[in-house]
Amino acid sequence: MRLPRGSVKRVLAKVTYRMHRVLSRMLLGKVAGGLPDGLVRSIPERAWDPALAEHVAESERLSRGHVEHYSGLDELPEWFRKQCSYGDRYLYELTDVVASPHTGVIWTPQGHVLVESVGSVQRLLGWGSVVDIAGSGSMVHTSGPVFVAGNTGYYHFIAEVLPSLCHVLRWKGSIQVLVASEAPEYVRDGVELACAKAGVPLALVESSGTATVGVVRLAAFEPLSGFVPEADVTALSRLRSPSTGGAYAVYVSRARTKRRGIREEGELEDMLRSLGVRVVYAETMPLKEQVELFAGASVVVGMHGAGLVNMLWSKVLQDVVEVFPPGVVNDCYARLSVQLGARYQCVTLRGEDVSHGLRLVSDLMAKIIGVSEDPAGPTPGPVPEGVS
Repeated sequence: MRLPRGSVKRVLAKVTYRMHRVLSRMLLGKVAGGLPDGLVRSIPERAWDPALAEHVAESERLSRGHVEHYSGLDELPEWFRKQCSYGDRYLYELTDVVASPHTGVIWTPQGHVLVESVGSVQRLLGWGSVVDIAGSGSMVHTSGPVFVAGNTGYYHFIAEVLPSLCHVLRWKGSIQVLVASEAPEYVRDGVELACAKAGVPLALVESSGTATVGVVRLAAFEPLSGFVPEADVTALSRLRSPSTGGAYAVYVSRARTKRRGIREEGELEDMLRSLGVRVVYAETMPLKEQVELFAGASVVVGMHGAGLVNMLWSKVLQDVVEVFPPGVVNDCYARLSVQLGARYQCVTLRGEDVSHGLRLVSDLMAKIIGVSEDPAGPTPGPVPEGVS
């Protein structure tokens, strides 16, 4: 008896899929090719499990479930999400767990992988190496208490990891901070800044692999990336530097990066410099200098990218203009702008006529600066490296 042609294809597809799973797990460990076994979305929801409960020494509610509305975005297209429903959020003190400073993932020796340590399964599967859960490099052992500062991109570190550390420092005070040996400098700089503002001595523990920890403290991460709860905005506001005087406009350039930049960006830089706008290459500046520079930024404009998150450091923010390169859309900075009390506007560049879009940006900036009570321009004192 012959199977129908479609049935043969389905059987072959299933066999191929299963072989891929088996080979992946043989080569990379049991977490490869699918979700980790024992995934725990919420520690309180799994409180019935004695094997997990024995690792929870203490928990405290950080914030109750609520809905946040982002007023000021009503005129924007529907793909700008204008509200978010947040669930209950907790602070935890956990004992005898394992952690990866590369991803920030925390799990128990019994195999409970705590999603609240990173925020979402999406990040486990795509934004960091899931293989790190299985262990790589040299393992360290520390009694703690420890906060795990995951090795992630600049936006996610500033908007997610750093406020989580701030919450833990306000909750319990002194703590060691676990970082990956190859972590970017902004991770160490951010940890140092948060500890200094909290009046807590800096104590870093570095690891090239995973770490076994006697006590770890955690402020649960929000599952929706790109949504920064008001509690986190407030926590980060405590890290701001005093304004050096005056208010000025800053353009966050991506001309020196390979991602999301455009060939004609130098043209836009020249247009904005002629208006008195400071052009900033944020990726070349230490975090402390970025915090100090953006403290006096009343207008922030830039291509969509991680550098725009520096608007969080402004004490005088009034306007944000985001430029979307062709094929790029993202609504995270729209919400963050209005959360900070600023007016948000955006310009989407079209591939067929980028120069026309750049002129629109320049005209919009000229209008913003022209109606400002304090026109943009350089402030007294030296201009930091990375600013032109």
